[in-house]
Amino acid sequence: MTEHNLKDKTVKALGWSFVDKFGQQFIYLATAIVLARLLSQADYGLMGMLAIFVALSNVLLDSGFGGALIKKQQTTQADYNAVFYFNVIVSFALYGVLYAAAPLIARFYDEPQLVLLSRILFLTILFNAFNFIQTILLTKHLHFNRLAQINFVSLLLSSAIAALLAIRGAGVWALVAQTMLLALFKSILLWCFNSWRPSFGFSLQPLKEAFAFSSHMLLSGIINVVFNNIYSVIIGKNYNKVELGDYQQANKFQDIPVSLISNTFRTVVLPVFSNVNTDNERLGRVLQKTIKSIAFVLFPVIMGLYVVAEPLIVGLIGEKWLPSVAIFRILLLSGLFSVFAQIFNELLVSKGKSRTYLRVEIAKKAVLVIAIISTLQWGVQGLAVGWVAYSFTALCLSGYYACRIISYPFGSFFRSIAPYLLLAIAMTVCISLFFLVEMYTYLRMGIQIVCGIVFYAGACLLLKLEMSKEVAQLIHRKRKPEL
Repeated sequence: MTEHNLKDKTVKALGWSFVDKFGQQFIYLATAIVLARLLSQADYGLMGMLAIFVALSNVLLDSGFGGALIKKQQTTQADYNAVFYFNVIVSFALYGVLYAAAPLIARFYDEPQLVLLSRILFLTILFNAFNFIQTILLTKHLHFNRLAQINFVSLLLSSAIAALLAIRGAGVWALVAQTMLLALFKSILLWCFNSWRPSFGFSLQPLKEAFAFSSHMLLSGIINVVFNNIYSVIIGKNYNKVELGDYQQANKFQDIPVSLISNTFRTVVLPVFSNVNTDNERLGRVLQKTIKSIAFVLFPVIMGLYVVAEPLIVGLIGEKWLPSVAIFRILLLSGLFSVFAQIFNELLVSKGKSRTYLRVEIAKKAVLVIAIISTLQWGVQGLAVGWVAYSFTALCLSGYYACRIISYPFGSFFRSIAPYLLLAIAMTVCISLFFLVEMYTYLRMGIQIVCGIVFYAGACLLLKLEMSKEVAQLIHRKRKPEL
């Protein structure tokens, strides 16, 4: 594939990936507003206590074979067959183990109602097993338009049912239904609108061939899931479900913009990196363009949300969630680093460096342990500060090793993002001055958002930054056929 064709295909894939992720996050946000106004902090705390088990099960289902399939240049029906049957077998085994362990989980948190909640919620594992290969196929071939449509409909249906249950007083069961039905609807639609079907016969050979790569990815995934969810376990065990609910809500709202940007790029960059992974010079150019694109969008969004956090959170979900605002602001800062770290991780995967990826993850988690020990005494907000420090360290570790593999100077990363970060900080200072003026809170927030957009976009154009030129050219190409 030529560089021009790859660029066009990547832009198109990014567009559909953005539509997919934006559609999902928009529905998540709308549903989150409804549910947060109807449910209590304790309801969210209960779900937070179970999140690590669902996330860990999804990693075990993948077992690193998802990345191996996307990375592999020539895949066969036997490859997909093997992973599909492996997933189904593992999903039933996991559900059986977790079903039996439900009383132990409830006893650990001293929350008896978790027994039934967990046994229903863990059905999600079975549903996810049946949509795994279908999703991998659409991702590998950059069919993000179909994936976007399926994700949108699935999320819309599950969120509507969850909102209806919350309105009718179902409490935490509304959250359980949203998670479980999302996986169920997605599986049904993927099987209806994707032509792949498993064939009879199962061979272990494709799994053995992928094991050297996938085993390291599996261990990395387990480490990531455990430590990414460790805060929910620590807060739920050492504090209470109300404080965990505040943390969960802050983390959820922080995750909306960060995941939108991160997942839009991550979904696309792994297959794109894999297409050019034999040409380090070209891979370096793709990486640099990706980094600048992320910085151009990410920094003003994060800094803008930091400024308007309180009126935004309180206005959307009510005064009872005011304790979440400070946590939300702290966690937002981690998003400045985590998105780039994930892109560097995808680069390591595309180069087949699963062993390096695993070692880097172990080093990063050692840093997180130190951060937790150092900040635990300062409560939930202290833990959030520790997470920001960990996120920056994770970026440096992932970035250094990923860049070294393709002979790309890691210092170039900081030079690439510096102009966009400095402009975002200047924008933050500018719109913060409006707090000195007495006016209606939400009128001020609206003015701050508009002024922030105008200031940042105008400054990028004035300074002729590369990404502002790229956006202008893209708009010109889209309009040209109409002229």
